[in-house]
Amino acid sequence: EQFRVFLSDNHPDIIAIMGDDLEDYIKVKAENAATYYESLVKIGTQPGFALDESITKLKEGMLFSKFNEINEIVEEYYFDSIDNLAYNEKVDFIVKLIVVCDEVFKKYNTSDDFIYDDTLTTELLGTIELYLKG
Repeated sequence: EQFRVFLSDNHPDIIAIMGDDLEDYIKVKAENAATYYESLVKIGTQPGFALDESITKLKEGMLFSKFNEINEIVEEYYFDSIDNLAYNEKVDFIVKLIVVCDEVFKKYNTSDDFIYDDTLTTELLGTIELYLKG
């Protein structure tokens, strides 16, 4: 359930894209994390630490959120444009912007080791601006 909340808060774009496959995706990720937890405990790792490590494993590859990056820009620079949108409409709008900004994201290492770079924000802002004026 915590992973579902994590996805909802940080990756609603993934939820929207996966559609009917979401439950299978969550199940596989959860099973992998559980297996990892069990293997850590089996070799003598303290259960609390093993739990923390398995949660990290569960979120592996998902610490950077394109949704959050775009959402922050939209909230800061285009708040008036989205203020009246329902949550689902806002998510749909940001998911569209993620697609529009895909080439920008490809220029950066957006892995779990991502190091924030102002140029990413600047490029995203410029791409969004061109799209909205388009």
